Amino acid sequence: IVALDDAVAAAAGGELRGRLDQAARGFAADMAAAAWGRVALPGVADPVTVAHFVDPACPLLKHFFRRDHGDAVLAVSWTLAGGEWRHVISVQAECGLALPGLGAALEQAERKAEEGRTLRPGRERVQAGSGRFGGDVVSPWYDGRGHDFTIVDSPSVGAGETARCASLLSPARVWDVITSLYAVDKELPTP
Repeated sequence: IVALDDAVAAAAGGELRGRLDQAARGFAADMAAAAWGRVALPGVADPVTVAHFVDPACPLLKHFFRRDHGDAVLAVSWTLAGGEWRHVISVQAECGLALPGLGAALEQAERKAEEGRTLRPGRERVQAGSGRFGGDVVSPWYDGRGHDFTIVDSPSVGAGETARCASLLSPARVWDVITSLYAVDKELPTP
């Protein structure tokens, strides 16, 4: 049996093989630098692995990670200009896991980070019920409701050409929210 990356490389030639090898090296470095933990997700009997990658080097991180950790929580944070971050936290849709409550918890943390600051476009408060998802903010954290709560994403901010998904939360703060919300209450067996 030929591995998919080997089959693609054989069909496309040495240049693609080199790119795949470079991506694999980046993935190995990303895996070594990631924060790792275990969380208790609602409706799941056993604790689930969670990994958080900050500014990953591998452009194929999600694909390589899902190949090896199909039933884990993947959190990725990227640095943006101006002290903002893009965060995406997800589980593979087919694995039966979900992240209920995480979008709301991150939205609450975002509001605390915004205290005393001028609200960015997209983060304006509006009358209760008239914001996105029936809330009181134009663009809150995406809680995954359209994807069975399998993906959570930073709020949309800015307008027109400057529109982007961006958060004031640091990767450390996002990690704290994830691990606090889904804290493991029982002792884990030694691997």
